[in-house]
Amino acid sequence: MKKAIFILILVLIVFSFLFYYQRITHNETKTCNGKEYDYNIYSCKNGELAGKCKGEDYYLDYQFCDENGNIKDKNISHPLLKCGGKEYNPASQLCDLRDGKIYKYVKIGEQIWMGENLNYETEGSACYGNDPANCDKYGRLYDTEAKNIVCPKDWHLSTCNEWLALLNNQEKSYSLNHNSSCTSTRSVKNAGIKAKNGWNNGGNGTDDYGFAALPGGYGNSDGSFGDVGNYGGWWDIETYTYTYDHFGWYIYYNSSEAYNGDPYGGNKYGGCLYFSGGKDCKMNLLSVRCVKNTPCGETTYDPSKEQKCCDNTIIYNGSSQFCVKGKVYDGCGEVGGGEIYDPETEFCYEDSKTGYYEVRKKIR
Repeated sequence: MKKAIFILILVLIVFSFLFYYQRITHNETKTCNGKEYDYNIYSCKNGELAGKCKGEDYYLDYQFCDENGNIKDKNISHPLLKCGGKEYNPASQLCDLRDGKIYKYVKIGEQIWMGENLNYETEGSACYGNDPANCDKYGRLYDTEAKNIVCPKDWHLSTCNEWLALLNNQEKSYSLNHNSSCTSTRSVKNAGIKAKNGWNNGGNGTDDYGFAALPGGYGNSDGSFGDVGNYGGWWDIETYTYTYDHFGWYIYYNSSEAYNGDPYGGNKYGGCLYFSGGKDCKMNLLSVRCVKNTPCGETTYDPSKEQKCCDNTIIYNGSSQFCVKGKVYDGCGEVGGGEIYDPETEFCYEDSKTGYYEVRKKIR
């Protein structure tokens, strides 16, 4: 009997040691504001412990992840964090750690947008009329180079498709399924994203979603400015220079439309023609709205860098790779028909004589 008890105790000791060893070797810990946490499960954001909900961080103290993978607020008051010495609520506000500025943000459809124009000072930007008060009201205006690099970490310059989705969400008669694109779509009803105040001559909107679009005007390459109070224009990431400069979307005070910058309708605010004999483009300073990077599994991706998400798990290059049934493939040339191949088992061979490409198996 004593021998059996001894063996049982010995077995328990061994199992306890194995359990402890597995824990210290597999569940490595870090500290968040002095508290240890398993970084395989949690993360630390601004000194607060955060969990993962479909790849997006949420604050454990006052948020939870529901059964559908949506982040919801708990019925308690939100603790306020510090941003540049000022308190802010991360449940509805963004802290730009570069300069301590605080911006509101809103979820519209599946996207999270900044609810005001960016106001980060950098080379290639200016306040309307060089008046700092206009930066406080409308945000800064950015040139074509600055626009691509000014959004805060984990946020990106809005893409044309994100603008289409934004406008589709607030205008139910418009559908993205009808061969919509930035060059084929001319305008969409916009009253739902215009601010309720600030537009000249009765041009205010209804601001149904908190986007609060304001008429920040534009700047010209000769140093002049125009149309503050009448006109709001926003860059998107797609800028073409072969036939015209397409900057994204713009809204005018006396119109019920948001235009996508297609100049072929003859509107001077829609883009600048570069055809032979066409008028040179003067407009080069416009507003910027940033969008939060999109969840992909346990991380996020940036659509403005041509990144896409495959099967909600793998981030890939949307310009040169393809997602087929949850697996990422590379493309093999254009002359050979643009075949796709698995880079793990295949490679793309180019015939130097004919210039044709073909997919070949790797030799193991």
